[in-house]
Amino acid sequence: MTRWHQTVCVFTFISLIYFLLATTLAMALYPGYDFFGQFLSALGASQWGFLFNSAVIVIGISTSLLYGTIVSQFAQESIKTYRFLFVASLLGFLSGILLIGVGSFVASGKTSDIHDFFAIAFFLDLLLFMSLFLIGFIRTPESFVGYKSRHGLAFTSAIISLSTAIGLFIPSVNQYLMQKIIVFLYVVFVFWLDYAFFSHHKRCFLPS
Repeated sequence: MTRWHQTVCVFTFISLIYFLLATTLAMALYPGYDFFGQFLSALGASQWGFLFNSAVIVIGISTSLLYGTIVSQFAQESIKTYRFLFVASLLGFLSGILLIGVGSFVASGKTSDIHDFFAIAFFLDLLLFMSLFLIGFIRTPESFVGYKSRHGLAFTSAIISLSTAIGLFIPSVNQYLMQKIIVFLYVVFVFWLDYAFFSHHKRCFLPS
C-alpha cells in the first residue's frame, strides 16, 4: 500500500457519494423534473446544472484514476492470467475520460451534439468492459479480490451488461428509467470494486 493508492481509494469513495448527493439535489431543485420522462443529462442543462456536471466530471476523474491504478498493479507475468480484467480496466480508464466529456459539455445548445457523442460512447464502452469484467471475474483465481467479492462483482457486471444492452438496442423500453438503473448499478459496481480490490490486497484502505 502506498500513499497514492490510499488517496485514489478515498477520492473514489468520496466522488461516488458526491455524485449520488449532487444528482439527487439537482433533481429536487429542478422544477418539474420528470424522473420517468427525462434523461439525467437534462439536469446538467438546468439552473443547477453545475451540481450534476461537476459530479460527473469528478466521478470521471476518480474512476480514471481507479482503473489506471488497477492496471498499474498487474505484474508483467500476470497480464496473461488476468488479460480480460486487464483489458476491462483499460476500457474502464477510457470510460472515465468519456464521463469527463459528458460533464464538460452541456446537453443543450451548441454543445448538445458533443455531449451526446460522449454519452453514447460511454455506454458503448460500458457494455464492452462490463462484459470483459464478467468473463474475467469468472475465470480469475479466488485470490484476486476474494471469493465473495469476485462472484458478487461478476453478478453485478452481468446485470449492468444486460441492462446496457437493453437500453442501447431495445428502443421500446423506457430509456429514461433504464439510464438511471444503469448509472445506479455502475455506482454500486465501482464502489464494490474500489473496496474489494484494495482491501483484499491491503494496497489501499480507509484510514481508521
